[in-house]
Amino acid sequence: MNEVQHRLVTSDPAPGLLSSSTEGNIKMGNVSGVVEQLKKELERAKKEVERYGAALVALGSSKLGGQRRTLSSAARRKISLAQKARWAKQKTSGPSGKPKRTISAASRRKMAAAQKARWAKVKTKA
Repeated sequence: MNEVQHRLVTSDPAPGLLSSSTEGNIKMGNVSGVVEQLKKELERAKKEVERYGAALVALGSSKLGGQRRTLSSAARRKISLAQKARWAKQKTSGPSGKPKRTISAASRRKMAAAQKARWAKVKTKA
């Protein structure tokens, strides 16, 4: 629990405001005291938020102001071409990063013949 939460839970923000005094009525001095205390707490909280904001700026958070950097059209084009080159390289190579191998027509015929022989063997057993 941080300091603010601790203070809110443990301290009575309006001492004497909800409890009746010995005469049975609420004193106006207590209400104005509570208002002053709340104003002070609000100012302290605002300063703390400013400190957090300054810390975020110092750490380089880009989300604080909602501002985005704009790139020139030349920079966007350069990035686009680089990404397209990466995609083209990935497309020419397989999932392992090695270039695709081509199989000659003769090798394909041999593989097809071997597969037909395997299927013929399976069909004769069944």
